[in-house]
Amino acid sequence: MMLGETLVAITAILVVIGLPVGGLVIRFALHPFAKEIAGAIRSQGTERGEGATWEVLDHRLGRIERSLVEQEALTRRMLEVSEFDRQITSPEAGKE
Repeated sequence: MMLGETLVAITAILVVIGLPVGGLVIRFALHPFAKEIAGAIRSQGTERGEGATWEVLDHRLGRIERSLVEQEALTRRMLEVSEFDRQITSPEAGKE
Protein backbone atom coordinates (compact mmCIF):
# COMPACT_ATOMS: atom_id res chain seq x y z
CA MET A 1 0.00 0.00 0.00
CA MET A 2 1.21 3.45 -0.81
CA LEU A 3 1.31 6.40 1.54
CA GLY A 4 -1.60 8.14 -0.22
CA GLU A 5 -3.86 5.12 0.11
CA THR A 6 -2.94 4.81 3.79
CA LEU A 7 -3.84 8.45 4.43
CA VAL A 8 -7.16 8.05 2.62
CA ALA A 9 -7.97 4.95 4.68
CA ILE A 10 -7.09 6.69 7.98
CA THR A 11 -9.11 9.76 7.02
CA ALA A 12 -12.11 7.63 6.06
CA ILE A 13 -11.96 5.73 9.36
CA LEU A 14 -11.72 8.99 11.34
CA VAL A 15 -14.66 10.48 9.47
CA VAL A 16 -16.82 7.38 9.78
CA ILE A 17 -16.03 6.73 13.46
CA GLY A 18 -14.65 10.04 14.75
CA LEU A 19 -17.51 12.35 13.80
CA PRO A 20 -20.28 10.31 15.45
CA VAL A 21 -18.15 9.84 18.57
CA GLY A 22 -17.41 13.56 18.65
CA GLY A 23 -21.11 14.31 18.31
CA LEU A 24 -21.94 12.02 21.21
CA VAL A 25 -19.26 13.65 23.35
CA ILE A 26 -20.69 17.07 22.62
CA ARG A 27 -24.24 15.91 23.28
CA PHE A 28 -23.64 14.13 26.55
CA ALA A 29 -20.70 16.05 28.00
CA LEU A 30 -20.91 19.66 26.82
CA HIS A 31 -24.67 20.12 26.42
CA PRO A 32 -25.50 19.63 30.14
CA PHE A 33 -22.57 21.89 31.04
CA ALA A 34 -23.93 24.65 28.80
CA LYS A 35 -27.43 24.20 30.29
CA GLU A 36 -26.02 24.58 33.80
CA ILE A 37 -24.23 27.79 32.87
CA ALA A 38 -27.37 29.22 31.26
CA GLY A 39 -29.43 28.27 34.32
CA ALA A 40 -26.92 29.93 36.63
CA ILE A 41 -27.03 33.14 34.61
CA ARG A 42 -30.84 33.14 34.66
CA SER A 43 -30.98 32.47 38.40
CA GLN A 44 -28.66 35.40 39.12
CA GLY A 45 -31.20 37.74 37.55
CA THR A 46 -34.11 36.33 39.53
CA GLU A 47 -32.18 36.39 42.82
CA ARG A 48 -31.72 40.13 42.43
CA GLY A 49 -35.40 40.55 41.63
CA GLU A 50 -34.68 41.31 38.00
CA GLY A 51 -36.34 38.39 36.32
CA ALA A 52 -36.47 39.11 32.62
CA THR A 53 -40.17 38.52 32.10
CA TRP A 54 -42.03 40.36 29.37
CA GLU A 55 -44.11 42.27 31.91
CA VAL A 56 -41.04 43.55 33.74
CA LEU A 57 -39.33 44.51 30.50
CA ASP A 58 -42.48 46.23 29.23
CA HIS A 59 -42.80 48.17 32.48
CA ARG A 60 -39.14 49.25 32.33
CA LEU A 61 -39.50 50.31 28.71
CA GLY A 62 -42.57 52.38 29.61
CA ARG A 63 -40.63 54.14 32.37
CA ILE A 64 -37.80 54.89 29.97
CA GLU A 65 -40.21 56.30 27.38
CA ARG A 66 -41.90 58.53 29.99
CA SER A 67 -38.53 59.75 31.20
CA LEU A 68 -37.48 60.57 27.64
CA VAL A 69 -40.66 62.59 27.03
CA GLU A 70 -40.09 64.49 30.28
CA GLN A 71 -36.46 65.19 29.36
CA GLU A 72 -37.48 66.50 25.92
CA ALA A 73 -40.05 68.82 27.52
CA LEU A 74 -37.48 70.12 30.00
CA THR A 75 -34.97 70.69 27.23
CA ARG A 76 -37.48 72.67 25.17
CA ARG A 77 -38.39 74.76 28.23
CA MET A 78 -34.72 75.44 29.00
CA LEU A 79 -34.11 76.54 25.41
CA GLU A 80 -37.06 78.91 25.62
CA VAL A 81 -35.81 80.39 28.91
CA SER A 82 -32.29 80.70 27.54
CA GLU A 83 -33.55 82.48 24.43
CA PHE A 84 -35.68 84.83 26.53
CA ASP A 85 -32.74 85.56 28.84
CA ARG A 86 -30.52 86.28 25.86
CA GLN A 87 -33.09 88.67 24.45
CA ILE A 88 -33.52 90.71 27.63
CA THR A 89 -29.81 90.86 28.47
CA SER A 90 -28.55 91.73 25.00
CA PRO A 91 -27.34 95.30 24.45
CA GLU A 92 -29.90 95.74 21.68
CA ALA A 93 -32.78 95.08 24.11
CA GLY A 94 -32.21 98.38 25.93
CA LYS A 95 -32.45 100.43 22.72
CA GLU A 96 -36.01 99.39 21.96
